[in-house]
Amino acid sequence: MSPSEQTEHTPAYHRADYVGHLVRVDIPGTLAYLESVGETGMARALRQKLSDPTPYATGDALLDAILNAYQTYFQGCFAPAGQSLETAERAARETLAAQLGAIFPKTETNPEALQDGAKKAFEAAGWHFLGGMTQGYFGPYIWQTTTRTDYAVEIPAGIETVTVFWMDGFLMRSWLDWLSDGEVGAGGWAKDEGLYCVRKVYADKLDTPAFQISFLKHEAQHHADFRLGELEPWLLEYRAKLVELIY
Repeated sequence: MSPSEQTEHTPAYHRADYVGHLVRVDIPGTLAYLESVGETGMARALRQKLSDPTPYATGDALLDAILNAYQTYFQGCFAPAGQSLETAERAARETLAAQLGAIFPKTETNPEALQDGAKKAFEAAGWHFLGGMTQGYFGPYIWQTTTRTDYAVEIPAGIETVTVFWMDGFLMRSWLDWLSDGEVGAGGWAKDEGLYCVRKVYADKLDTPAFQISFLKHEAQHHADFRLGELEPWLLEYRAKLVELIY
């Protein structure tokens, strides 16, 4: 088959299919999909990241040691060498605890507690740090700046004020961002004080229904419903989706 015929018969790349494989932590499936649609460069970059990633080099030895410990954890989780994902994560977690424990001696020996030391180190250097787990895997969110915008959002019951905290300058955005070189990752999260949003995820959507309706009105309805007391999660989502449909 000639190169032109190969190109003609190669299936088209669809981002949703790529994201689907990654979100399911199907690394072999992700690589096979990328190869099947001709995205050999993306497949090569993912293999390189899993086998020999570029070390972090921020210029701060302490921060680099923390970042590289998490990078080693990601490698252990997602390049399991014949192990199940669960077994690989447990082993990678032990390595992460050992590496962070060497950086922060005389502290707790589990990753949850050791993240406190990492948080303090990054905050002392002027960064924001959110630890914890995302979909069963460790991996912090580390970013440079946060700015606030208050939105007056119309919903069926009236005007609801929603505070959005825009985050910029990410150094790490947990494991999906790492696997995809920034192509896929969490767009934000909700806290009592407002909604934290990754600006680059929404930067080109601020005037579109994706942000104005599916995000702002959806979250404003949640914000209003929280004052009604404890509602079942399915009911909260149902009411917010109804608001999206109304607009």
